[in-house]
Amino acid sequence: MSVSTGTQMANGQQSIAPSETRAERIARRTMELTRDDARLAATLPDPAVNEAKTRPGLDLAQIMAICMEGYADRPALAQRATELVTDRATGRRSGRLLRHFETISYRDLWSQRHDFLPSRLPRGN
Repeated sequence: MSVSTGTQMANGQQSIAPSETRAERIARRTMELTRDDARLAATLPDPAVNEAKTRPGLDLAQIMAICMEGYADRPALAQRATELVTDRATGRRSGRLLRHFETISYRDLWSQRHDFLPSRLPRGN
């Protein structure tokens, strides 16, 4: 199947070709974005992890371990950093959002939670 990728417009954007499907547009745009943004590219699924977690016969705990170990150095969870501030007029303390995020890696999350989660998941036999 021949797919037109559109034409380059004056502003540098590429127009959507009528023959391009939604899935093809998403794939093309993902490639464009990850080519230009290393941080975004680092968030894409790892083909080796995908292959490992789809092997037949794995239970949920094994799949979780594959993912947690395969993405160990990636951020798993994040929350907006905050600081407590005191209102000078009332003395009330409240949280103020900061510009950055605090993250925990899959490795750290797994090391803190691996004793809890697998013991509560059903095992396939």
